Amino acid sequence: MKRWSLKLKLFILILFPILSNLYYLQTYVSEEWKAYESAQVENSKAQVFENLLKFIHHVQIERGRSALFASGGDRQAVIQKRKEVDELGKGLSASLVGAQLKQEIQNEINENQNQISSLRNEVDSGLVPAEIVKKYSKIIENFFQIESQISLNSKLTAELLGVVNLEPAKEFAGLARARGASILKKNLPLEIEQEMVFRVLVTILQQTVDSKASTLSLDGRNKINEILKGPDWQFFRDSFSEILKKSKTGNYEINADLYFSHATQVVDGMLNVFLDEFVVIKEMLKMQKENTQKDLMIAIGRSLFFFAVFLGISF
Repeated sequence: MKRWSLKLKLFILILFPILSNLYYLQTYVSEEWKAYESAQVENSKAQVFENLLKFIHHVQIERGRSALFASGGDRQAVIQKRKEVDELGKGLSASLVGAQLKQEIQNEINENQNQISSLRNEVDSGLVPAEIVKKYSKIIENFFQIESQISLNSKLTAELLGVVNLEPAKEFAGLARARGASILKKNLPLEIEQEMVFRVLVTILQQTVDSKASTLSLDGRNKINEILKGPDWQFFRDSFSEILKKSKTGNYEINADLYFSHATQVVDGMLNVFLDEFVVIKEMLKMQKENTQKDLMIAIGRSLFFFAVFLGISF
């Protein structure tokens, strides 16, 4: 009977633990790879969320520009803003790749972008300012609904809470900009319903800014307070008073384009607060991605090392 060599005996002796280790390492590498892929997806989703914030912001401006144009304002400003919105729309669509969003969400984004194109044709055909504001606002509301469907991990969702809570205030400011600019451009007395809508809108705006800003980070709250103490917000608020005081007579002593400009500075300031909050989130995602990438490399290195040891013993 032929005896086994010492090398063969040693090989058989360590075969099981080596195979066990290789199985463990393969599982370990697989889990780290999944964690790395998950971090990549979180980054992509966050980018979609940020692009959506910017896109909505400029659609809000387009709404105001369109209402102002329909009241006798500058058409060139509308055309320029449409071009900017279209470019941002392309960027938004491009960022969907890799975010692993549901197909329904992607379809909704495309559908609402198409609705903007259709609405532009209506604006050019003479749609009245009130209907312009109403129809644009419905599309913007749809994009807010899409935004709420983009699920991030619980930690990032908590970080975004302040941004999400303050978005209604930004929308109310955008509505006040659109309606107010149209009123000032026409320079006519308001109907009772118009006055009521504008009065309620202004009241809700001021209450929402004061209450919802408290959910931002300390730095974010300070920046909102700076906006509320600044000249643009003061002009914005003084214009509200002027419109409501002379709602029955018209002949407002405020230039519509100047009002629009100050209002836009306020809303732009809010967007910048949102994006500053996003810097923190992107830093968190960057660290998360780097850590998972590092863990993945370690896992692959260990796996290759043990595989090399196994091969070395085999020969």
